[in-house]
Amino acid sequence: MPDTTSPRWMRLRHLTFVGPNLAPVGIELDAGLNIIYGGSNAGKSHILAVINFMLGGNTPPILEEGKDYESILLGLEFSDGTELTLRRARKGGDIEVFNGLAGDGNLANRTGSAVSIKHGKGKNGGISELLLRKVGITYPKVAATEAAQLQPFSLRHLIPYLLVDEDRMFSANTPTQISPRNSPTLDKNVFRVLLTGKDDSAIVTVPNQAALKAENTGKIELLDEMIAELDSQLTDSSVEELRESRERLSTRLDALGEELAEVQERLDNYIRERREALDQ
Repeated sequence: MPDTTSPRWMRLRHLTFVGPNLAPVGIELDAGLNIIYGGSNAGKSHILAVINFMLGGNTPPILEEGKDYESILLGLEFSDGTELTLRRARKGGDIEVFNGLAGDGNLANRTGSAVSIKHGKGKNGGISELLLRKVGITYPKVAATEAAQLQPFSLRHLIPYLLVDEDRMFSANTPTQISPRNSPTLDKNVFRVLLTGKDDSAIVTVPNQAALKAENTGKIELLDEMIAELDSQLTDSSVEELRESRERLSTRLDALGEELAEVQERLDNYIRERREALDQ
């Protein structure tokens, strides 16, 4: 659930490319809104793609201009005063996390810890859970369909709000759209979670049509088996046997009725004697 007791935030501080025997190159990022501008084919979209890659996204193409750089560093600052640097090989794979910033590309004498790019991977989760926890968001769920099918809220849901390219600026689609592949329900619920800080963990999931059909099919099969078993029992018994069995049960029932009447009569006598004893 999101922690709303105090404002917590994460800031991008630097994006740096490093390689053997190469001077590090990159950009520094300031607090608040950062606008990357330039001419056509200047690398604006590539920078956004690389930042997304460093936050667990897909591997962007390696441009000819920087093909000799092997790794990328992304510096992060948090509201609790801590600073982290993420390092990831340009070809992909998991991410290493180091304490402190490394805008100069120097991570010598620092020990990093590997973190998976996959959400929910490992005991403490991947890079998504790590960064969400740093901003006070722990294990939230969001309803992805009208039937309240829940899925974990991840860093992937935040990326469209963190990184906005020019195509999205001029798009006629709603700015709350996370991906064309997602349902509008998921997009709206993610936006609501961001606005209110309240997730959908308490919602009761409604079975979808496929699940209901499978459940009903299972019930029908069970009833069919019970009916078949009863049919088998009836087939094994003749009408004459059933009639004799009914007569025996009827006789036994009459006898039990007489025994019960006798017991009730004795009980009434005991109650009457007890009442007379109390009166005396």
